[in-house]
Amino acid sequence: MIQFVLLMQKSKSYLEREEYQNAFESLTSAIELRSGCAAAYYLRGEALKQLELYPEALADLDRAIALESEEEDYYNLRSEVKAQLQDYAGAILDCDRAIDLGHQEVNTYFRRGYNHWLLNNYQEAIADCTQAIALNSNLPSLYFVRGRAKQASGDDSGALADFNRAIELDATDIEYLFSRAYTYHKLNDREKAVQDYTELIRLAPQFFPAYLNRGHTFVELGKPEEAIADYTKAIALQPEVGIYQSRGKAYAEIGQSDKAIADWQRAIEILRQQDDPNASAIESKLLTSIEAESVKAREKDNSNSWVGGISKKLGSLFANNLAKAQEYFDLALNAFEQKDYPVAISYLDKLIKLDSAMAEAYLYRGHCYKVAREVQNSVHLWQRCRATRHF
Repeated sequence: MIQFVLLMQKSKSYLEREEYQNAFESLTSAIELRSGCAAAYYLRGEALKQLELYPEALADLDRAIALESEEEDYYNLRSEVKAQLQDYAGAILDCDRAIDLGHQEVNTYFRRGYNHWLLNNYQEAIADCTQAIALNSNLPSLYFVRGRAKQASGDDSGALADFNRAIELDATDIEYLFSRAYTYHKLNDREKAVQDYTELIRLAPQFFPAYLNRGHTFVELGKPEEAIADYTKAIALQPEVGIYQSRGKAYAEIGQSDKAIADWQRAIEILRQQDDPNASAIESKLLTSIEAESVKAREKDNSNSWVGGISKKLGSLFANNLAKAQEYFDLALNAFEQKDYPVAISYLDKLIKLDSAMAEAYLYRGHCYKVAREVQNSVHLWQRCRATRHF
């Protein structure tokens, strides 16, 4: 009996000093001496939780509760472990029991509210966070979770008030700032959204969603150049299909068709490396955008000669054969507009011989094949167009 008491005392000291492995070993020895002691299983469950051995911790807490079913602390701790195991409904039930037994503390209400939020039980989450706030009004996380629950239930104004309070208590938390910026955006207060994203970037310059969302907001504010700068930074941190798509649209908006097309081609390249069930539909839209932007650029520059307008970005071989290229391209376009696709293809073939890196030639020749239903050739040429990346 004395040895058991000494082991329990030593175990508690280990837990206080955060020596969880030592606590586990000491409590295991204690349980070997008295296998019917609920407190020993409870304490070992705490050590195992801290060691992130959640299934083992749950087994010990189940045993502790089987031995003593009226201990509120046992249910409270088990609710933490169940939440870690993503048994959110089970965690809520244990919080219910702990509260019923008298464990009416901030963390218990908050944990129950947080698990309700994870299960989309937003009104219950709001009620529990409100109860927790009544017990301690200076914990920013309480306002943040309540704000998220309010927002999810459609109360953006109420969410904003809670996010404001959370930031008053902790102005350095990027999650609080990001949520408030998003809420400002939803409430159409885009200037304040930009301010929050800017502060967020100052605090966390590697947090790419802040650049991305600020870029989207700049687009809506009619500031495509600023948006492009943010998208460029986001791409440097996390190159994704959607960001290239967005930057391409911004480039197109300011008339930089070559850069728009290059971004959309890069998006296609990334897309083809991913296992995305929507990849085919996304790629089809991107190809349509590339084709439409190419036509728009040609029409815009037609009075100054399409080929002359793009000559600066073509290779030296094309520059040296500019006049001949102009002739082939004009003849090809004339045949294209007359729907004489075989003739258009013949001139585009000659143009490609002058510069095999001219993506526009592949683009139009691919379209000719497509319209003429020569599907195999069309697919091949679209791939060549993508591969050149010399827009």
